[in-house]
Amino acid sequence: MQPLRKTDVQMAIGRQAGWPFGIGSPARAANRNEQPVKGLRAPVFPADARARIERPSRSVLTAGRAQTKHWRLRFDRRRSPFIEPLMGWTGSDDPLTQIELRFPTLEAAIAYAERQGLAYVVDGWWRSATTGSTAG
Repeated sequence: MQPLRKTDVQMAIGRQAGWPFGIGSPARAANRNEQPVKGLRAPVFPADARARIERPSRSVLTAGRAQTKHWRLRFDRRRSPFIEPLMGWTGSDDPLTQIELRFPTLEAAIAYAERQGLAYVVDGWWRSATTGSTAG
């Protein structure tokens, strides 16, 4: 007789409680977004959205390199900003300019953009991750 694993015990408890999804069930695995279901989902981003993948530069106020080893995916503006007549503030009706996604590697950011069907541009890929200098 094999010893019980923690997941076996959790699934048995879930079945007794009447939970719809046990640990390791196919319905739960589909919610992890590991493999997208082809042909069943509509595009999330508009067709004219253009992504910009870049490595953020360090702050000029510090000598540290914290928060500069990841890659950032941002969207270019699709419409120009406007000045609101009442308060005089600069406004925008483009919600994509507020989205910023972080990725550990350039390859992960590019894979995401291609998986979502986004047109993208890579900025700063020539900078070294440790020294910040240009290659070449």
